[in-house]
Amino acid sequence: MRFVCSRGALLWSIACALTLGLAPSAHAVSDTVSATQGWQQTGVDLVQGQQFTVETLGGNWTVDFRNFPYVGPAGYDSATDALIFQGCKYKSALPYGRLLARIVDDNTLTDIGTGATFSAARSGPLSLRINDIDGCLGDNDGNLTVRITTPPVATVPNRQELWSGYETLAPSGVNLAKVSASWTVPTVTCSGPSDVARAAAWVGLTGGLNRQKAWLPQIGTNSFCQLGSPHYEAVFQMATKNCLSLNCSPDAKPLTSLSVSPGDDEAASVQYTGASSTGEQRFQVTLTVNSTTTAGVALQTDAKVARNEVTASGVAAVELQPELPLLGGVFPAGLAQFPSPIFVRNYGVDGPASMSRYGLVRHEMHRKGTLLAINSDLMDPTLSGGKTSGSFTVTWKHR
Repeated sequence: MRFVCSRGALLWSIACALTLGLAPSAHAVSDTVSATQGWQQTGVDLVQGQQFTVETLGGNWTVDFRNFPYVGPAGYDSATDALIFQGCKYKSALPYGRLLARIVDDNTLTDIGTGATFSAARSGPLSLRINDIDGCLGDNDGNLTVRITTPPVATVPNRQELWSGYETLAPSGVNLAKVSASWTVPTVTCSGPSDVARAAAWVGLTGGLNRQKAWLPQIGTNSFCQLGSPHYEAVFQMATKNCLSLNCSPDAKPLTSLSVSPGDDEAASVQYTGASSTGEQRFQVTLTVNSTTTAGVALQTDAKVARNEVTASGVAAVELQPELPLLGGVFPAGLAQFPSPIFVRNYGVDGPASMSRYGLVRHEMHRKGTLLAINSDLMDPTLSGGKTSGSFTVTWKHR
C-alpha cells in the first residue's frame, strides 16, 4: 500500500486474490414479493446513482380475493380499479396491485409496474411491496416472483505506483474495526535464475491522518521466483513511516506456522483489538488456509497513537511487480508471468453501523506513464450500514 517492504521481491498492501479468469458481471437476485405483507427487503443493497433492473418472472396477486381478480405487477386496469374503495392505496395516483419499490424510506418511492431499469436515488437496501396499505392487507392473496439485476459499482481509478486494489476511506473521527478478504494463491512460473515474477495479495488497516505516525498492520501471501525456483509463503507486517522498535518492521515476516501452496484458498483479516494501558494500538492479523488451518499474530504500534490515526482506511491489494525500476521504459520479462486475472473476493471493511457510507477508492498500478494493472468495477457491492464489501479482479496489462 503506502509502505515498501523489502523481503525478497515483496512489496505489499491490502488485498485478496484468486487466479480465476472471471470478468466483472452483473449480479442478479430472485425474490418473492407477497401481497399479504408490507415492505419486504430484497437483500439488494444499492449505491446512490447505481443502476438496477427489476423484472417479473411470474405470479399474480389480488387486493381482495373474494371480489376482484388476480393481476400482475401492473395492477388493475382503470375500469376495475375504479370499482375498488380508494382509501387503501399506498400510492394514490397508481392502480391497486401495482408493484412499488423504495430505498430506505418513502422519499425514494418508485413505480416499478411491469419492470424497467432505474437509478438509485440514495444508498441503502431495496424493498418491494404491493400498492395497498398495511391496514388493508387482510383480504389480499398471491405473490410475484421478481429478479433484480445490478451492475458492478464503477469508481474512478486513482494512480498508484506499487499496487492495484480497493481502499475504503473512513471520514474524520470514524474508526474502522476490521478488513478482510479471500483469494486463491496464484501459481508463479519461473523461466530462469534471473526471473523475478511475483504476485502478492494482502489486507490491512492503515492510518492516513498523520503520515509521520501512520501504521499499517497487514497480512497476506507471496508467490515469487528466487534463483529460478517458485516459492510460496504467508507473510505479515506492522509497517510504519518511521520504524522505531521491534514492534514494527521495514520487512515482511514469514508466518512460519502456515504452509502455503499454489491453489490454496486463503482468507485473511486484520482486526483492531483495542489500546494498551499506555496508549499503543493493538491489532490481530489472521490467515486461514483451505478453511481448515488458521494462524495469527498480535501486533501493536511502537508508540502511543490516536486510534483514528491507525484505522482511517481498509485496503485490499494485489502487487504484481518486484521492487525494480523501469529499465529503459520496459519492465523485466518475468513480470508478465501472470496472464490470468486475479480475482479478489469477499473484500469487506467493518465500521460503526451508524455510518451510512464510506468513500471507496479504486487504485490502479501505473509507473512512469505505463499502465501495469487494472481493477474491475466492484461486483456484488454493499456500501451502507457500517459495511463495505464486494469482489473485483486485478488484471496485469503490461506485456
